[in-house]
Formats: sequence, structure tokens, C-alpha cells
Amino acid sequence: MSKCIIWNKNTKLVWNDYKGIVPLVTTHEAGSYLWINYNSKELRKSIEINLGTYFVPDSSWFSRQRASYYLLNHEIRHFDLAQVAVRKIRKYITIWKGNDITSFDSYLDANQIKYLFD
Repeated sequence: MSKCIIWNKNTKLVWNDYKGIVPLVTTHEAGSYLWINYNSKELRKSIEINLGTYFVPDSSWFSRQRASYYLLNHEIRHFDLAQVAVRKIRKYITIWKGNDITSFDSYLDANQIKYLFD
């Protein structure tokens, strides 16, 4: 099992990062499995929230016959867009007036941030 790759402005994906199996039936040339993860815990009078954007190699795949620089660049932009979503969540956290984890989770669910990049 390959380790997830956390988003970093200096890390660029390469085709060798794609370890998954091409689906038998697909209309796509590649698929990047991205994961936006957050952990939250309540402290005494505050909440600690950690966010990250991850690329999952074992679930990401590409068609070797269709591989190109353009296609890889397209897939990399999906990873970048997932990071944009994380930045929007971080921005929200700075203005958020909630006082417990439940209200934060409700915000994420209401805005479907967890599911932006299915």
C-alpha cells in the first residue's frame, strides 16, 4: 500500500504516483482520488482544527495509452483545487463564531465541502 501524498506547493505529481487499476468501464482517461481530511478536538475554551489535502496513489489511475503532459497537468489541477477548498475552510475558521465541534461539522456538511471532488 502506497502512502498518501500531502499537498505541497513544491511537490508535483508524476505518472508513477498513480498506482490504481484502470476501471473496466470508464469514459475518463485518468482518475485522481483526493482526500480532504480534517481532525478537530475540543480543548478547554477553544477548538483545534487540523486540515490537509491528500492524493491517494493506490486509488488513482490513468490510461497508459492516453497519458500525456496535458492530461497529467489536468489531474494535478484537481489536486490544486482540493487545496483551494482547504484554504476556503481555513478562511472560514478565522471568522467562524461557533463554539463547538458540532457547529463546525454542521457547516462543512451544509456546504458539502467534504464532497466537492468526488
